[in-house]
Amino acid sequence: MAPRIVGRARIVQHVDRRASASILRLSFDSLMLPQIDARTLFVATAIIFAGLVVSVVLAWRELGKLKGPEKVAAAYLGFFVGLTLFSLRGSIPDLFAIVLSNTLFVLGAALVLEGTRLFYGLPPTRRVTFAAPLVALPAFAL
Repeated sequence: MAPRIVGRARIVQHVDRRASASILRLSFDSLMLPQIDARTLFVATAIIFAGLVVSVVLAWRELGKLKGPEKVAAAYLGFFVGLTLFSLRGSIPDLFAIVLSNTLFVLGAALVLEGTRLFYGLPPTRRVTFAAPLVALPAFAL
């Protein structure tokens, strides 16, 4: 059977004579996907979060009476530092690359929650903001 071209991928249909079933197999040889390692993805994501910090701070300066963007900017800064530390794994001690970076991710998520609550006029959840990283720190250190 001749292969069909769908988009840039070839679909080849094979007939298995023993099971009498046809199996579709995608051949992505023609796609030429780049090989990107995890460290490159972490660095790219860290750069995106650095841009988000700048964007949120600039928006906060323009909309001064708006509540919550300072917490979101702090969260993005925590994500940026955490991703930077995580991408340096192997070059710096694991205490910083694993434990501190993951704790910063948890703190960032708690700060996003607090910033969102402030934006909608709800009281901030400071207990969650303080408790989540304090609980996460020893858990990641195990």
